[in-house]
Amino acid sequence: TALTALEEALRDKRSRPELKRALLEEMDGVFGLDLLALTRVDLRIRPATAQITEEEIEATLAARKEARAAKDFAKSDELRDALITKGVDVMDGDPLGWDWRIEV
Repeated sequence: TALTALEEALRDKRSRPELKRALLEEMDGVFGLDLLALTRVDLRIRPATAQITEEEIEATLAARKEARAAKDFAKSDELRDALITKGVDVMDGDPLGWDWRIEV
């Protein structure tokens, strides 16, 4: 199927990123999905059992960033662990720039 071919082409490590994007744009136009207009927020899954709001997550991550800037790594770790306890996966160094996701 077309989706299988698209997935295989995007997975091919030999293809240049700009070619992959052009292929994705073309196929997106064919399917009419408007995928390139999606934001990270659009892709977040929020289970009904989530114990924390997005605003609380963002506030905690901002406090964690401040702690890291101040080299207070114990506080930074404490804030990260508090998020993990509430089911939030903190994604430091994610290549796509994602900061967090709620574990499902």
